[in-house]
Amino acid sequence: MKKQKNFLVQSRKNIGRSMLLLLIPFSLTLSAQTITRKASVVGNSINLGFSSSIDAVALTQTLLATTASRLNGSEITIWHVGNNNITKKASTMRPFVIDNIRSAKLSNTRFVNAYVSGTVLKLEVCDVSNNGNAITIKDSKDSDSLSSGVARIISLSPTRFVTTFIATADRRLRSIVWDIDNNGVISRKGSMDIFQDMIHTGTTPLSSDKFVAAYYSVELPSAGLVTIFSVNSNGDISLSGGELVSGHTESIRLATLTSNRFVYSSTNENGGDNLLTWNVSDDNVPSPLASTPSAITNDGAITALNYSNIATAVLENSSNTIKINHFKIASDGSFTLKGEKSINAGKHLAVTNLFTTSTSSRIVTAFVNNNNKLKLISWDIDLSSVAREYTAETNDINAPLSDVVAYPNPASNNATFMFHLKEDSNASLKIYNALGELIEEVAAGKFTQGDHQVNWSVESVPAGIYYYSFESADQHLMQKLVITH
Repeated sequence: MKKQKNFLVQSRKNIGRSMLLLLIPFSLTLSAQTITRKASVVGNSINLGFSSSIDAVALTQTLLATTASRLNGSEITIWHVGNNNITKKASTMRPFVIDNIRSAKLSNTRFVNAYVSGTVLKLEVCDVSNNGNAITIKDSKDSDSLSSGVARIISLSPTRFVTTFIATADRRLRSIVWDIDNNGVISRKGSMDIFQDMIHTGTTPLSSDKFVAAYYSVELPSAGLVTIFSVNSNGDISLSGGELVSGHTESIRLATLTSNRFVYSSTNENGGDNLLTWNVSDDNVPSPLASTPSAITNDGAITALNYSNIATAVLENSSNTIKINHFKIASDGSFTLKGEKSINAGKHLAVTNLFTTSTSSRIVTAFVNNNNKLKLISWDIDLSSVAREYTAETNDINAPLSDVVAYPNPASNNATFMFHLKEDSNASLKIYNALGELIEEVAAGKFTQGDHQVNWSVESVPAGIYYYSFESADQHLMQKLVITH
């Protein structure tokens, strides 16, 4: 643990720089309304737990899964989201009451749940078949004991996920890598404990072999810590880098923008919600870019729409309402509020992104309404007016928006490649499989100076790891693309 202690000491030395960043003021003047309410549905009664009694995860462009605590157990439900309606497809009850639930998508037909039931972390792999009309529990496993009722789960690939929680012994932050075989059977791989006296944690994946964990410790008064973890092919975890973030950091939530940029959301010392963009360098050092206050909240959720847009759902204590916000993130990391909608009060929020095209996104918010029932609302977010903006800072080698961005990644239905040319140039975009064989030339020809976008349907492409190669007059790069079904 000596290296971890040295890392903690170095982080304390850097706290001044982070604090100065969070004091920068930002204007949140609403320039246009981009959010449209589409449909809603009310489900069954919810048994309110310690932290979050519900979660929602998008499986396809029209199917999502919710898991919610009931008085007599936990209910998993599959919903179909149409343009103007949300309908229940299937549900199944699980025989334990949960205090906290988090879900992660593995493929279009498989997701994994991490339940906190008492002081035990439980894992379940769930398969969805027959167009959403059937749910099958493939495997169920008890993991470790927890010292708090909060756990996080993220998917690294269709066959690998990570759980992060505060373990019983010394309240250490514990991350565990899990693999899943074709039959849905879970096997434990590597794990790592770091630091002690942890209070809250949040996680998000950056790639199939890297993820972010952010947490607050009583050892770091009025500050939190953001760390980067690497995972090798055997599932072993290593700590790659970290940095302090100032301010009270309860209710931590993270969302991935690109493989080296993410958004950090947390409750500050005044009860407000801070949003903060981070870059991750090639040597895995995270650095904060810009921040903005969001709303007064004690509950909230966040989802990425694409590489430069996010949606948040926060419970405003002052007005007792839930506010849905759409933020545009510039290349320098700064935020612009593009749209907002308010709905009647609720609690235990979840939000998930069903799909994003070049012009719009569709998200679903799930929450417990005033009658203690699960309620889902779908929203469309207009992205046509939020074109990507470039500044001189995109010439920085760490700026993620100056090269080609594939979104979403992993992709299951369509992959969108976005790139910028500084001048008119011939350019090509090619897809290769893991053996280096050319799969398809997605784009080739003469392109004008400016922003470009190329769509590629992956519905008939086998799931797996691929690489996209982009070449122009002044750029030549290759990046990983994961395809899931």
